[in-house]
Amino acid sequence: MRTMSKKAALLSAALAVTLLSGCACNDRLDALEARVGTVETTANSAQAAANRAQSSADAAAAAAAEAQKTANDAVEAVSRMAEKCCRK
Repeated sequence: MRTMSKKAALLSAALAVTLLSGCACNDRLDALEARVGTVETTANSAQAAANRAQSSADAAAAAAAEAQKTANDAVEAVSRMAEKCCRK
């Protein structure tokens, strides 16, 4: 199934509404407007989920960087301790 961007879906729906507005098919227009609303709501929900995922990815990257720094600090501390022991 091909997916459409939010903008493309709304543009397609607006074109359909424009084409149908000349006729007396109010029920069809109402249904189409409801469908456009549903598409917009779904697109907004998808965008919110993507934002949450990005936030989680950013937090994971920050945690990984902190873990790497901690590991580097530990290696450096062990190295200093080893040097002190070898000098004695």
